[in-house]
Amino acid sequence: MRRHFPTFSSHMTQLRLAVIVFGAVALPWGASAVIPSANARQTGRSRLVFEQKLDVMDGTKLKQTVVEVVYAPGQSGAPHRHNCHVTVFVTRGAVRMGVRGAPDSVYQVGQVFHERPSDVHQVGANASATDSAAFTATFVCDRDGQLTLPASATQ
Repeated sequence: MRRHFPTFSSHMTQLRLAVIVFGAVALPWGASAVIPSANARQTGRSRLVFEQKLDVMDGTKLKQTVVEVVYAPGQSGAPHRHNCHVTVFVTRGAVRMGVRGAPDSVYQVGQVFHERPSDVHQVGANASATDSAAFTATFVCDRDGQLTLPASATQ
């Protein structure tokens, strides 16, 4: 059986496609910067949504995982923590988030929340009693294991 191994060319095609798709997804949020495209006749727009410096990590085991979380009206999650950097992007409704030692905040569609590996996520809840809320959580990890741990768990 012959296996197909991606070539540099196929990776570049996927990268160009990802840039074009990201540009199309960013348009509804009032994007402003032009993304260079593979084809000069096609343009997309993007905006910087979030930028965060990460703590030093073991670069030999880096892995990125994206999880969608949906809260029913009034639903909340238990206090927890992660061994990874987590960036939350709200895709529907509004969510109330807070880490230990910082005030809670409400995040609306298109807004971002970040957790460091040392943070204990005390509050994670739908801010509405009548509408559902959803977000994507992007984990950048340098180790294998569970993504979410009870707040009492040690590293």
